[in-house]
Amino acid sequence: MRLRSTDALVVLAAVAAGVGYWFWSQPPEPMGERRVSQVAISPSGNWYAAGSIEGRYAVWPRANPDQAQHFHIANATPRALAFSPDEKYLMIAHSSGLTVQTVQEMRSPRSLRSGAGFRSVTFPPRGKHALTVTNNGLAEWWDPESGEGSTPDCCPAPEGVLAYIRNGEVIAASGLEPVLWDAHSKKPMARLAGDGAPAGFGPVAFDAIREWILMGSRDGRVYAWDAESKSLRAKSPEPAGSVESVAALKDSPWIAFAKTSAPLHLWNPDTGEMRSLDALPYSNVVAGPQAASVLFGNYAGSVELWNVETGAVLTRFTLR
Repeated sequence: MRLRSTDALVVLAAVAAGVGYWFWSQPPEPMGERRVSQVAISPSGNWYAAGSIEGRYAVWPRANPDQAQHFHIANATPRALAFSPDEKYLMIAHSSGLTVQTVQEMRSPRSLRSGAGFRSVTFPPRGKHALTVTNNGLAEWWDPESGEGSTPDCCPAPEGVLAYIRNGEVIAASGLEPVLWDAHSKKPMARLAGDGAPAGFGPVAFDAIREWILMGSRDGRVYAWDAESKSLRAKSPEPAGSVESVAALKDSPWIAFAKTSAPLHLWNPDTGEMRSLDALPYSNVVAGPQAASVLFGNYAGSVELWNVETGAVLTRFTLR
């Protein structure tokens, strides 16, 4: 593992108040070795991935789930999964480090860094370097092909997680006070604020149809800011427990959000309508490849794709 560090960023990480506030305020992992804790879909929608709390993983083609790759990473509960834009690699941020797995051919997973947990990983829509955040709030960039990592000398330590928005031009950083970074200069651009917006944001998503930045809050609501004006445009009307994941669904007005072991909630900002499905996600929720579809994992080790408008299960895959 080759990692170039900078003293400035280490100092920032050490003195930043509230670093990891959202991450460390989350409840303990529910027990159950088969429980799926993270899922992901590749940019084309042709590949799925999932990981259980005991570190069992699978990557499979959407068209042929029988051809799934199954592998195990010891002591590696997943925190986030991300496919590279070219769909050659799956990056795994987990409790013991950072690992990469090839997508289209069977190989042993390769450790990029061990001995330090990671809380998030994300790729820009174009480019090959993954943006990660360690448990200590350090932002790091990693090349899954070469295995090289680097730390920027310009960015504050994230309090929450990071996500690329607006075609990769902007990085949204959640936490006590959400901040937008310029993806090219890696410098802060603006803070997100608004009437009634509480401190403490975690999951981040981007609504490409409305051009809204979405963040789930500890107060149980989803908040939405306009990406251009940075003004608060809407927030879901009813608390639903601390929001742990959020997704803007494809070709649909619905935004899905969830808390582990609670019903899946749906919000239509255009009408203000809120409803829920008889589904209990135990993982993050991800927008599916079909219109109005959402993917998540459950306690029994299954990964399910639902249509939120019909309430029907479209597909189900069991992680072994």
